[in-house]
Amino acid sequence: MAETATHRITMPKRVSNLLARRAKAGNTTLSGAFLALVEDALDEISDEEDRRLSAICDERIRTSTVLIPLEEIMGKYDAL
Repeated sequence: MAETATHRITMPKRVSNLLARRAKAGNTTLSGAFLALVEDALDEISDEEDRRLSAICDERIRTSTVLIPLEEIMGKYDAL
């Protein structure tokens, strides 16, 4: 069995109602509906980070024969 943690959270009533509707539609519990939303959000964050890193790699490949000042590259990715 997976490890779990219990948390008490306070949310607006409209959010609670939305979660309750999702839980009912998905034939799951309120906790199950909340967990599914959190997992989806984490997947989106991971996908966005993957796209950002891919863009940096693509830039390095594209400019591998061209000398570009480090400050310019870092500035482009807000790394300064």
